[in-house]
Amino acid sequence: MIIPNLCCSIRVEPGNMHCVSVVVPHPSYLPEKSWTRVDGPDGILVVDCHTVELMKKYGYSVRRRGDVIMSLEIGCEEEDLRRHLSVSEDVSEDVSEDVSESLDHLQLKE
Repeated sequence: MIIPNLCCSIRVEPGNMHCVSVVVPHPSYLPEKSWTRVDGPDGILVVDCHTVELMKKYGYSVRRRGDVIMSLEIGCEEEDLRRHLSVSEDVSEDVSEDVSESLDHLQLKE
């Protein structure tokens, strides 16, 4: 499933690292402790804990347009993603509803 990186336009200092999240559109939506640095073949990324869990559980690949990380290809189904978001503790109810509405409007590709 190809899931948009909701933080594709955001870079994090120091080092101008890419911010990656399939859950929230801005890092301020989650507590600072919810973000972690991921070193991988795609460089150094700053990723929220919910996206990291999905990446670890289902595997992933990064999709870019130029230097911008536009989306992640994650080996899960839409139901897996919805279930994961519904049980995530530090995603507030408002954010979870926003993401659910976004999923309803996205044309997710498998």
